Amino acid sequence: MGPWSELKFPKEGHNMYGHEKSDLIVRFIEIPHSKFKRQGNNLIYNHKISLLDSLKSSPIIFTSLDNQMIEVSVDEVIGPHTVKTVKGHGMPIQNDDPLGPIKQNF
Repeated sequence: MGPWSELKFPKEGHNMYGHEKSDLIVRFIEIPHSKFKRQGNNLIYNHKISLLDSLKSSPIIFTSLDNQMIEVSVDEVIGPHTVKTVKGHGMPIQNDDPLGPIKQNF
């Protein structure tokens, strides 16, 4: 997906008597978010912590796009480039069937 994606509904568009039905195309435009960045089906969230918090191994708590409180434990030595993965909280994956629903696995 790029800055926009589209769904195509074959033969569901404009219908004129005596003409073949056209396709309905719905285009989605991605709007940048202030806290999250999209990378494919992953959401990237950068969180700065103090040296003291990293030494205390304090958990990181933030609010997801769907307003869930996410807590990420910091149970190992971390550095400026440490990456933690939170499974199940990325972007919904679109079904290959254009008329099918969005899959609920993230």
